Amino acid sequence: MNQDARDLLVAAARPLVEKLERLCADLGDSPDAIAAFLEGQGIKGFRMSAFQCPVAIYLSRATGVRIGVASYIGENERNDIVPPGPVSKFVQAFDVGYYPQLGLEPEEGA
Repeated sequence: MNQDARDLLVAAARPLVEKLERLCADLGDSPDAIAAFLEGQGIKGFRMSAFQCPVAIYLSRATGVRIGVASYIGENERNDIVPPGPVSKFVQAFDVGYYPQLGLEPEEGA
């Protein structure tokens, strides 16, 4: 991809990136605050699932774009977003079992 094409792609993505930044900030400033926000919205999701964790579901619904969420850069192999500190900490905690009220369990035999 040449530089002009990259520049156009970056310019086109900028509004979405800015919206995602605002949405992540609106979630709260701590993992507990984020959990309370998501619970208040009735959003639940699956652990260890970039596209089906509660944060990804919230961001996808709010933007109309399928969003994957990684909790750290090393996991960012599918071009998932790596959210700011408190959101990443929430995702890490959720993935290891914290906030059970937000977790969905895969159906038996699925």
